Amino acid sequence: MLRILLPMTLLLLFSCNTQKVVTDPKALSEDEAIISMSKGACFGSCPVYTIKIYDKGYCTFEGKNNVDRMGKYGKQLSKDIYKDILAQFEESGFHTLEDYYESNIPDLPSVSMAYQKDGVLKEIVGKRERPEILHKLQFSLERIAMIKEGWTLIEKPSSEEKQDPKQQEIKSEIIITTIGGPQLAKWFDNMRKEHGVRIIKKLSDGLDMWLISYNPKKNTPESIMEVLNNDEFIKSAVFNMKTEKR
Repeated sequence: MLRILLPMTLLLLFSCNTQKVVTDPKALSEDEAIISMSKGACFGSCPVYTIKIYDKGYCTFEGKNNVDRMGKYGKQLSKDIYKDILAQFEESGFHTLEDYYESNIPDLPSVSMAYQKDGVLKEIVGKRERPEILHKLQFSLERIAMIKEGWTLIEKPSSEEKQDPKQQEIKSEIIITTIGGPQLAKWFDNMRKEHGVRIIKKLSDGLDMWLISYNPKKNTPESIMEVLNNDEFIKSAVFNMKTEKR
């Protein structure tokens, strides 16, 4: 009996250990990732990061802006989580979908997802206007990315990434989306008289999205934002960001 149990025990121990052995994270090549997702910036404070999953479930998270973990981190996913995410991508028909899904909504982050199967890498880029299956895969990867436990720092963030996202807000400029219509001119005229609102430029032709300023002698950043958020004519209002490119 001991002769039977000993080899079986050693086999089990060896199998468990091989799951935990990870190549030096800094030596991992970008093209080794089986699954990856990158979330870009938006007009507000959207989280900007990249998550990559490698063979046997090693995972990296690189936080770039508006996230709790700034810099590059790594962890070993549990066997169940790794199997589940692989199965989701396998059953999604990922390689049969379009490479790019066009969007007319500028106030949303661009999402890039990639899946490598049998040596063939497929990348899909888009925003909201994507098939439902891509939103489900994105949600699954976001849940993995937001797990707080188990991450080990691989690479510290650059000095630019270390900045507090709140310090990057341009609080003298606000991006608003209005309901539009014939009342738009009257609304702007009233806001000019009451709060010194000025139009810097229109950000979207398809949407009523504007970049505005206001009179700081009449309003604090917090008070003008409260006015806008309580205005039924306004769909959304966020401070402009220094990191945004237009």
